[in-house]
Amino acid sequence: MKWKEDSRPRTFLIGCIGVSGKTKWDVLDGVVRRLFKEYIIHVDPVSQLGLNSDSVLGYSIGEIKRTNSAETPELLPCGYLVGENNTISVTIKGICENSLDGLVFESLIPKPILQRYVSLLMEHRRIILSGPSGTGKTYLANRLSEYMVLREGRELADGIIATFNVDHKSSKELRQYLSNLADQCNSENNAVDMPLVIILDNLHHVSSLGEIFNGLLNCKYHKCPYIIGTMNQATSSTPNLQLHHNFRWVLCANHTEPVKGFLGRFLRRKLIETEISGRMRNAELVKIIDWIPKVWQHLNKFLEAHSSSDVTIGPRLFLSCPIDVDGSRVWFTDLWNYSIIPYLLEAVREGLQVSRQNLQDDFFSGVLHNSFRGHSEISIDCQYLVTDSYSSNLDSFMHCHAILSVCTTIKLVGIRRRAPQRIAIDLPCNYGKK
Repeated sequence: MKWKEDSRPRTFLIGCIGVSGKTKWDVLDGVVRRLFKEYIIHVDPVSQLGLNSDSVLGYSIGEIKRTNSAETPELLPCGYLVGENNTISVTIKGICENSLDGLVFESLIPKPILQRYVSLLMEHRRIILSGPSGTGKTYLANRLSEYMVLREGRELADGIIATFNVDHKSSKELRQYLSNLADQCNSENNAVDMPLVIILDNLHHVSSLGEIFNGLLNCKYHKCPYIIGTMNQATSSTPNLQLHHNFRWVLCANHTEPVKGFLGRFLRRKLIETEISGRMRNAELVKIIDWIPKVWQHLNKFLEAHSSSDVTIGPRLFLSCPIDVDGSRVWFTDLWNYSIIPYLLEAVREGLQVSRQNLQDDFFSGVLHNSFRGHSEISIDCQYLVTDSYSSNLDSFMHCHAILSVCTTIKLVGIRRRAPQRIAIDLPCNYGKK
């Protein structure tokens, strides 16, 4: 699958078809569109990303381009599928057709959601993507910025998109940059050096967003570049930015689309490509690809219950899952032991630090708060996974009590007459069984 909007390589293997010496062009047209529709159904069984066979603009075999309006080539399709030229490249509708389908297919974001993002940008010119780390905010900001450039009829040349990575030390530089930008917008000669889109990444590092954007208050709005910001959480400045600076907030939360279903769609796409390349289907791999997103959601429910939604884990952590049984087993063991468990420990510990006073008030009303100061300690114990304990049988690999369970014991030392809280994560098991 290829795009024609820009030169970045974006190709995906969507299937294999047989072309005989008698296959006619109209028959091949139908087969290609049907194959695309089946592929979309496999990638996104819920909504098919909002795409269908009409999303296909056409396809090409070598130098022959086939569209609805094209004339029928002199030879049958088999006459062009010779030697190493055995690939049919499908083109999805895009900018030239005033369509989002190409971007939807690449980003795996359902079409209605992506349409809303683009509408917000076109109407308000300023949006901020807000959500936990690892939810794809920077990726989305880059794809949206590219789309807006192409939609304006411009080329993706150097300087057309400006990216400012914000850190704790760069607030002053960002304020100055936006102030200079406002001066350029109000100038008569602002068209030459101005970027069309500005990406402000990691705005949560800025202590006062209102002060940062105050320089844009007197900016000529219609001349100002599109601004796409990203941040890990909303702040008290949110209402002020929306009211005075015309920013619109886009929530990228793990429990809502497009983030909620992204991991499953991404892994299914990887699985399909592996199956097509290897010309075989592995039932155990299908179980794993179905199981990983459920583990991810299960972990986030645990974090929401014992800490907060702000510390939930984004799908990015799981995107590197190898598409082979043995490799995924080793990968998950390392991920669990060296990334997930340390993160869970820290997140739960911080959550308890915040809620410890509430726990004391709830369970020990009447006991003076001062009597516990300096005495409460938190210890959390987790069960780690051992690679050697894995059986080659996938059901054993996925058995939550024997293999993939973690029991987290939290002890509030110094609080009398209270049994330790026990928080258990029993990861989903036996998925794939009827």
